[in-house]
This record gives sequence, C-alpha cells and structure tokens, in this order.
Amino acid sequence: MVIIKLDTASPYRLSFPEKKKPLDVVDTVRTFVTYEAGLPPEAQLPHTPLLVELLRQWDENDEMRQAGELQRTRAAAALEDLDERVRQMVRHIHRIVAAISFDTPADAVQWGFTYKQTTGNILLPETRREHLFLLRHYIAEEQSRPPLERLPQPPLAEVIAIHDALRQQLRRRRAGQSQRKRAVAAAGPIIAAMHFYLQSAVSHLLTFQFEGALTPKLQNWGYEVKLVAPKRRATPAEPPAAA
Repeated sequence: MVIIKLDTASPYRLSFPEKKKPLDVVDTVRTFVTYEAGLPPEAQLPHTPLLVELLRQWDENDEMRQAGELQRTRAAAALEDLDERVRQMVRHIHRIVAAISFDTPADAVQWGFTYKQTTGNILLPETRREHLFLLRHYIAEEQSRPPLERLPQPPLAEVIAIHDALRQQLRRRRAGQSQRKRAVAAAGPIIAAMHFYLQSAVSHLLTFQFEGALTPKLQNWGYEVKLVAPKRRATPAEPPAAA
C-alpha cells in the first residue's frame, strides 16, 4: 500500500493500493462505485462516472484476457495429444517408405524425409516444425500421384486431417496468446487512471466533506484507514542523587 499522510495531527493513516498490484486497485474502485451507487445522484462525487466507466473497461478487458488464456491453455493441451499422434503416424509412414525404398533409400526425400548419404539412413523428424514439414511434403507427394500409385497406409485422408488439426491448434494457441498479451498491455493505462481518480476523489472528500480531517468514514469508499498508535515520549532521565 502507498501511505499518504494528509492530516499530520490525525491519529489515522490513509493507505492507497499500489499501481503494481492492479487487483487491489480494482477492488478499491469496486467498493467505491458500489457505495456511491447507494447515494442520491446529487450526493455522488464527480469522479464516480469516470470510475464506473474505467471499471467497465477493466471487466471487459479482463474477460478478454481470461478468454485468451483459456483458448491458449486448451490449444496447448490439444497440441500435446496431437504431437503424440503425429509422431506415431510419421513412424508408420517411415516404416512404409523405408520398406519400399530399401534399395534406393534416397527416394525417401520425395515424401519429406531427410536421407543421410554417409550412413544410408532415412532420418526421422524430431521437432514439431520438422514433423509439419514432413507431413506437408508427404501430402503434396501423395496428392500428385494417381490414386492407385499412392502408399497403401496410412490413408491419405487421415494424414491430411491430422496435419490440418495440428495447424489449427497452433493458430488457436497463437491467437489466444496474442489476445492475452493485448489485454495485459491494455490493463496498465486503466489501472493508472483508476489510481489517479482514487487519489483525486479522496482529496475531494477530505476538502469538501470532512474538513481536511482523516476519518474511518473513508472506508465506505474502499479506502484503507487505520488507527496509528501514538508514539511514546521518552521519559527525561533523573539527575544523579547528591553524594
């Protein structure tokens, strides 16, 4: 909390929520506008409609942030499952291609595999990007062949389906990440404005309603007001007794 000492003679201390703790700022604003809503319109502060609008913006923006995070999380979970399915499918394709290219293993590059000439091995992809690259080239190669000349397994339709599903979930994850990032960036100015109007509003209250004196009544608007224990004065030392 940011401690503000406006009334030096008051036994109370007023604390503001810190801007780096946005949820504390929002909670204070929510209490503020709720209390103001119960007052007659003529008794409400001029800051109230501004804080109401900022709270609406915050809630709307926070919903966007949560929706983006949910989409990102769901897509990430789906990608874990798809990654495993893709690995199994690519290994199946690898076995088929290795069998039909036994005498000419370099032919495996037609389906997207990497052929290592020094060892004569047809290499398996390792990363997700490499798996996508292979599937894309495998699909293009198979689609370029007459149906009767295509590899018997796995069915081309299944390869296309899992390739498209993987790309779709990657797009969904990126979109969710971008949405969340935009919402987090937009939250900063909203919190800064809320913080400013909370400070301005308490100055208004102290000036026009409470004659400059800190009071626990400010808690009605969500402000934190605490009673401060008075400092003890040091007892003067007694002079030494005469001999």
